[in-house]
Amino acid sequence: MKTKDLPQLAPNITNTVLDIAFIKSNETLKEGWGFGRPGFNRFVRRNIKRRGINWVLGYGKEYTKCSEDVYIIVAPIMDKTITTYSITWGSPYTTPPSGAPSTLIWEFLEHNVDRNELSEQLFKKARKLYPELKKQLALGGGYDISVNFDNVKIPVVRSAETILKMRKQRTLKKLERQTPLFLEDEYQKILLEKASYFNIDIIKETQKQKLATKLKLWNNDFNEPNQLRHL
Repeated sequence: MKTKDLPQLAPNITNTVLDIAFIKSNETLKEGWGFGRPGFNRFVRRNIKRRGINWVLGYGKEYTKCSEDVYIIVAPIMDKTITTYSITWGSPYTTPPSGAPSTLIWEFLEHNVDRNELSEQLFKKARKLYPELKKQLALGGGYDISVNFDNVKIPVVRSAETILKMRKQRTLKKLERQTPLFLEDEYQKILLEKASYFNIDIIKETQKQKLATKLKLWNNDFNEPNQLRHL
């Protein structure tokens, strides 16, 4: 798989981000452990498929030249994003023990905050809050740092006019397949039978309510105090 093919799988991950991640990865790993570019591309492809486009490369200190664990971010970094760090169960194939939550604790990455320091703080707080998970919060125990990038653009919904146009188009296409000889008669019949479905005023009110719900969730997500973090 070539580098230029990767953006087709995850359009927001640019070649620049991949190039930086590839270089940083090999700078971090001990001699003999480094990726070749084809191997790195395969690694990225597998992780995109398994974990989505926002993820990190994590290396234990035994694999690196550093004295601590290293995490290399491979994700779209845009101007309008909020970055959150969390302590999350790392395996998609298993569940936390004893019914423990998948995400224990999280925090926004504020401007000028040291990422490593924030990770250490989260682990320290998680161990304090969940002493029964001491083993799982150790290196390789199951819980790990997860990094997420959330777009914070104000949500929008489709206009009522667009919704109405789409509904009419879908209805016509369906009738073209089912009753092409009586297309116009059947179309007018459906418009009368489902008058509320094609009523522009009702659609406007529905979209207005949908937008209000989205805005409420957006405000809660990004402006309300973080109820999970306990910091």
